Amino acid sequence: MKRPWEPAPESVAYVLDQRFGSRIADFLALRLVKEPSWPRGRVTGALSYLEQQKLPSTVPALLRFITETENDEARGYVVETIKAIAGPQLRSRVLIERERLNIKYRRRFYMNQFKSVGQRSTISGKHGPGVAAAPPRGIVDRAGGG
Repeated sequence: MKRPWEPAPESVAYVLDQRFGSRIADFLALRLVKEPSWPRGRVTGALSYLEQQKLPSTVPALLRFITETENDEARGYVVETIKAIAGPQLRSRVLIERERLNIKYRRRFYMNQFKSVGQRSTISGKHGPGVAAAPPRGIVDRAGGG
């Protein structure tokens, strides 16, 4: 629901364009990523400005915003903005963002697996709590010559 004191997105875009031109477009796109829970008025105003500027350099940040925000309404606005800006390069940029997310989640998964394995393979004893257990006999450490 629009609050009575929220300016119209077109007004925000006009004022930003008059004051700054396209100089703050990249910064504003990154700010959206850093603040995914901005109020609706700020998000729509910023997106209206970015759509007006049509700078392809803002698309990667907008794609990242889509993946990190929990606001479905904002996602819809961002999709429309990206369509207006990106044009034929949209498919390749989406693929790049998808790969970035795959790497991010794979890394998080393996780090969690590593932590859980590390917790299971520690011993308490003469070396103190949390010291890693030695490998079973017969396993040769190739780096150390074993």
